[in-house]
Amino acid sequence: MITNLHYADDIILLATSEAELQELVDRLDRVSRRYSPLINIDKTKVMASDGIACRILIRNEQLAQVSMFPYLGSLITEDGECTTKFHTRLNRGQAIGASLQKIWKSHSIQISTKRRLMKALVWPVVTYSSESWTLRKNEETCFEAFEMKGLKKILHVSWTANKTSEWVLNKAGVKRELLDAVKARKLAYYGHTMRKQGN
Repeated sequence: MITNLHYADDIILLATSEAELQELVDRLDRVSRRYSPLINIDKTKVMASDGIACRILIRNEQLAQVSMFPYLGSLITEDGECTTKFHTRLNRGQAIGASLQKIWKSHSIQISTKRRLMKALVWPVVTYSSESWTLRKNEETCFEAFEMKGLKKILHVSWTANKTSEWVLNKAGVKRELLDAVKARKLAYYGHTMRKQGN
């Protein structure tokens, strides 16, 4: 059973009980003191997947318990839902899109080039770690709305102009792609998991 995930200076300790987690934390603290890099108590957090309060100590100081925390670009929540993570990725994608306004407004850059830039610079930010998301109708609608909003920026179509999504797609000369790309990634990830040996 995996009990530790290490990446650079980020470590996740997984345990099935409070006592087991305390034992893992104590062991990590002993080793870190032996080799000098002490655990930063202010940056160390505890999260219980069932939401029950737990009391974990390092050098007689209690660690703060949180309901969510970012780890390697993903947002982990105690309820295991991906809704917060999904909206965080959409917001980051919108921020990247907003920072490229000069490119979207430029008349010297072809629409096809702008579409490729959108796919290369904005979509990866939005779809990062999407393989593990549970997509409901609401999330699918948000993906499609995000794609349409991006195409409207590229085509200089104001949000006040009453243009249908079909009109925007025809004007851009494309079909909807973002949601299909996410579903393809999810299927590829599922296939990779199913082909894995063992249980």
